[in-house]
Amino acid sequence: MNKILSKSEILILCLSELIEKNGSEKIDREDLYITMWEKDKNRFSWKKYPYPNRHILEQSEHVAVNQRSWVRRHLKSDFRSLTQRGYEQVSKLKKDKNITFKPKQNIKTDNERMTKLFNRLVKSDKYTNWIKLKQKKGAWQNKYEAAHMLNIPPHLPDRSFSEYITELVHTAKNNDLKQVENFLCQSIENIKKQNI
Repeated sequence: MNKILSKSEILILCLSELIEKNGSEKIDREDLYITMWEKDKNRFSWKKYPYPNRHILEQSEHVAVNQRSWVRRHLKSDFRSLTQRGYEQVSKLKKDKNITFKPKQNIKTDNERMTKLFNRLVKSDKYTNWIKLKQKKGAWQNKYEAAHMLNIPPHLPDRSFSEYITELVHTAKNNDLKQVENFLCQSIENIKKQNI
């Protein structure tokens, strides 16, 4: 079964990544927060704007420090480091092949119709399985699968169908929904192969 990482688990994985990258046990909190945001912008951004939400990031740190004892705050500094329990938890998470980053389930775009469509997409079995398969396979294989999900007629001319999905790709890109964008691009490639 696919395990979705908690925000505090994302924090310790990012902290471990920075420790390995920088060769230092102590990591500046700002570097940690921006790494977390880059790893999962949907969960660590403001609802309306694609910027890091410090309040959410601080809450995640609070859980990791005070409830889990995974992270140590260094007095009178902005540096953070992993505790022994934190290292043990990171080791467990890295061994678990079922963990995944999952997009926030309430996607918002500047288009209400697209917002509804994207939210339906990320909750679908097809998309969930695609995430589980490391985004390498499992996207829509033909236009009938896509049409069923998108609620559009499958008998549309191929050009119109491709244009519609391309519009979705642009909307996903403009709203920084990288995983959704990748899923749609893979689907377009699969549909093109079916029509050769």
